[in-house]
Amino acid sequence: MGRQWCVLACTVSDTTVRCWEPSSGETYTLSAQLPDVTAQTITCLAYSSNKGVLCGCTTVGNVVFWRHTAAGWDPLPPAKVQGVAKTCTWGGSMLAVNSSSATYIMKEHNLCAAYYRGMSAVQVSASQLIVQSAGETAELNTDLQVFGVCLSREHAAVWSNRTMAVYTVAPLSTINAIGSFGCQVDSAVLYEQSLVVASTSKLQIHTLQGTVKQTLDCDGQAISLSLTGHFLTVATINGILHMWDLSRREAKIHGKAKDLVDSISDFAEVMCARTNATGTRVALSVAGANLLPLPKIYVWDMETDSMLCHSFSAQESEVSRFVVNLYWDCEEPRLLVCETRRPTTQAHSASVLRKVINQHPSSILVSLITSSEHGLLIQDTRSMSQEFVSLVAVDTPNYIVLSKPSNQQNISVEKILMRDFEGLENCDAATRSAVIKFSFSLIIGDIDHAFKAIHNIHSVAVWSSLARMCVKAQRLDVARICLGNMKDTRGVAALRQAEQLPEPEARVAALAVHLGMLEEAEKLYAVCGRWDLLNRLLQAQGKWRDAVKLAEEKDRIHVRHTCHWYGKHLESQGDLERAAEMYKRADTHRHQVPCMLLHDYTALERYITASGDPALIRWWAQYMESTGDMESAMRHYTDAGDNLSMVRVMCFLEDYDRAADIANSSGDRAACYHLARQYENMGRIPEAIHFFTRATAYANAIRICKEQSLEEQTMVTSAVGWTPGPVGGCPAFSRHCARPCRVAVPPCRPPTSGT
Repeated sequence: MGRQWCVLACTVSDTTVRCWEPSSGETYTLSAQLPDVTAQTITCLAYSSNKGVLCGCTTVGNVVFWRHTAAGWDPLPPAKVQGVAKTCTWGGSMLAVNSSSATYIMKEHNLCAAYYRGMSAVQVSASQLIVQSAGETAELNTDLQVFGVCLSREHAAVWSNRTMAVYTVAPLSTINAIGSFGCQVDSAVLYEQSLVVASTSKLQIHTLQGTVKQTLDCDGQAISLSLTGHFLTVATINGILHMWDLSRREAKIHGKAKDLVDSISDFAEVMCARTNATGTRVALSVAGANLLPLPKIYVWDMETDSMLCHSFSAQESEVSRFVVNLYWDCEEPRLLVCETRRPTTQAHSASVLRKVINQHPSSILVSLITSSEHGLLIQDTRSMSQEFVSLVAVDTPNYIVLSKPSNQQNISVEKILMRDFEGLENCDAATRSAVIKFSFSLIIGDIDHAFKAIHNIHSVAVWSSLARMCVKAQRLDVARICLGNMKDTRGVAALRQAEQLPEPEARVAALAVHLGMLEEAEKLYAVCGRWDLLNRLLQAQGKWRDAVKLAEEKDRIHVRHTCHWYGKHLESQGDLERAAEMYKRADTHRHQVPCMLLHDYTALERYITASGDPALIRWWAQYMESTGDMESAMRHYTDAGDNLSMVRVMCFLEDYDRAADIANSSGDRAACYHLARQYENMGRIPEAIHFFTRATAYANAIRICKEQSLEEQTMVTSAVGWTPGPVGGCPAFSRHCARPCRVAVPPCRPPTSGT
């Protein structure tokens, strides 16, 4: 199946595919998830190295697919042909299937989806869609190879490239076909009882039964067709924007046509064009002269005939992003949401590319506020998970998205709540409007209008949402008022305490932590360089690995502190091995590990022995000594190199010869001194004098010699231990000795002339 990666796939009289990878010897099976339970077997297989897709055809005409990814084989939605499939083969991007009745040419296309005011339709196979509304779900089965779908309040329209079919979908329990008619369809939109169809050569408005009501004139082929409310937006291949108002009996031109070639530099063609709910602004994503999408979003303000622009070009530590989809809110004319994605291929090394992928998510939803005076202002950005597929619509307070959970085969429509409306999922239209106006005024810094928009708000949940907006706008003065209306005394106290921090971002981060906006708090602490506070926040969240990594890279002064508390956490979780490792990195293992393993004698001894730490081994030897196990104590004292303790134990066991051997061989002064005292107490004076001398305790040796009247020994010891000055041994002896000192003193010679 490829030069660098190879696998052998085969099927044997069933609906599973057996695979073997020669490089690793691994074997596994792929199960076909078929749309029916009819008895069937897979008759042929074909693999496309360009797409990484394996397909199999069955005896009843089902065509199943698997796509190979880094995680394995992911099943794709199946297709259907008539008759018994005999052979299949890939040619470029298309698949040819030869059945008993005909030969089919199949082309891959993205599954289509549509959304309209709480109702959604998602394609799950070539001819089947799932329609959802108000918690109800129904299947819509057609005879078409579905290329697209659109919805209105009561109807759904699906089409192939040459046929259009219309169904009633209200209520969902009785989905009925109104009719179908033949026409060439590139794209279509549905408005009440009218169906706007764009083809290569014309743009027509049909009735639901297929009768042509009106033909719309536009300059060139329509390549982008969209409907927002009752405003139809068409972009042509010549770069001309046309708009119509469909609310009347006949479509009326709305505003003048706009030539984008003169308004946008490096313009080639329009990729997507949509009008807002009031028909005053048109958002555009375009391709440049090289036919690659530009990392920009354009908004044409029809009232001022000005073109607004926001760039998603790469900034410092960022990567370029391209707008792949955009939607206006269904009701709010200033709210625009763009789906931006990172390019799939870039000129980077593999290591750099992995770093980019880890640090920068593939898809991000960017919410923009549009204003003629202030341009395009970012309201919020939201990173999407790997389950995210695409944005379908914006219906405040939710983003409507397509997602594919890893444990499901089919794509489904989900609602993602906007951050500004957390806790306000079921708010009324007036509250939604007030929150959006407050957010807009806060972003542009118009505090008077911000409070004017919410002067009638009394809900604590709404004030809490407004306080979270203040974090994004970094307006602590407004946040203080919001916390007061929430009667959040702890929040006010936290805000007052945070005022002592010198960094403005750190003060805002403290508010974010109190409101539970932990992700925003992490970003703010990082921006102002307060790695110590960020470290504490990560620890409080239980993100211990991130905390340790941060401490090692940015907050070195708290490395040991972080490792110690991570060890405490691991100990509480029962992971004693990793806890011991963290304690060692924190240099607190000498105390913490024995306390942790004290209940497990064997594990503690094994750890201490393996550690090779003299302090721990000495402590364990002392513990062995306290239990009376002198043999083990001596062994561990030896490993620790503690000569004093070994001599002490031997003296306790009255093995003085071995103690003397240890003291003599080691030369340890403390061990020699201890043994000398033992000999002195026993009356073994020569041995005591010897070991006092080895211990350099000359005063004790001289004292014993004088007490025992050992003048010769006293003289020798005094000579050995003599040091110049009034405390030397020889002068003291001279004062007390009855006989004259017989210490040999070399004669003094006068210095020579050369010295």
